[in-house]
Amino acid sequence: DINQLENVFLYILKIMDSISNKDYVVIYIHTGMGNKKKPEFSWMKRIYTIVHSKFNENLRACYILHPTFWLKLVQGFFSAFTTTNFWAKVRYVDRLSDLFAQFEETDLRLPEDIYLVDTSVRAKTARSRASTADFGEHL
Repeated sequence: DINQLENVFLYILKIMDSISNKDYVVIYIHTGMGNKKKPEFSWMKRIYTIVHSKFNENLRACYILHPTFWLKLVQGFFSAFTTTNFWAKVRYVDRLSDLFAQFEETDLRLPEDIYLVDTSVRAKTARSRASTADFGEHL
């Protein structure tokens, strides 16, 4: 619901105000954000406009864990109409192991659900690779 999104956004702004005056990295966890949970495009555009103008300068990287096709589509849309280096800082991370290659696992406090979803993602990837090995490469 839009009120929850606004509350989350206000909380993020409060946190960002306190850390964005020096170099920082963002890890955005998109795990479990299916079609029913995604925010409206207009809300995403508003958030991007505010965050970009206020917090881009000291952002070193933005890691997005478990991105969806929709999120990548939104990113593609924004990057086509902006002239910012923000999008060069975005790193899609499909698996926790890839995130842990950049950060110590003990430094990140992640909910158990994230590990469970990640296990499911790894299992799907393994099945897909096995299918490719049995039948050749996907076209």
